[in-house]
Amino acid sequence: MATPLKGDAHPINQNGWPDAYPAPSTTNFDQLEPSVLASWLQEAEGKVPGVDYLVVDVRRADCEYLIPGAINLPAHSFYQALPSLLPLLSRVPILIFHCGNKNTRGFRCAGWLADELKASDRYAEGNQQQDGKVKIYVLKGGYNGWEKEYGVQDIETRGRRQSEKGDVKAVPL
Repeated sequence: MATPLKGDAHPINQNGWPDAYPAPSTTNFDQLEPSVLASWLQEAEGKVPGVDYLVVDVRRADCEYLIPGAINLPAHSFYQALPSLLPLLSRVPILIFHCGNKNTRGFRCAGWLADELKASDRYAEGNQQQDGKVKIYVLKGGYNGWEKEYGVQDIETRGRRQSEKGDVKAVPL
């Protein structure tokens, strides 16, 4: 019987972890400017997070801050969780994926989901939102670009729900 790997020896802690999964066939996504997402978070355009759009953070689960309203679905488990995630994520018309900065994980996870959505004709191709279909973006600059532009909330706010509508600073976990 093989000994289970833990800590730094485990494949998810190595650079080559994506090699265990198929490469997505959908790889080209529009990048959403952080300022556009910030305006949505400030409800300037009447969009409601979790209803009209959803930010999907695919960094590891030990990340310290999240963009307000984002959910953390780590890239290393995203592909395996797709059968369970598909019915949930396909209900939101706009999804914005991101990782730390280069967005390699963001593009990969967006691609895996887009491939599944295409198979069921629920993927919105091109620049236009289409009824009943999901439009996928990747956040330009990733989380690091967001934090650089908008900052983070004080650590003392950790564990509290966001109190001020429109606060775009990253939320501590």
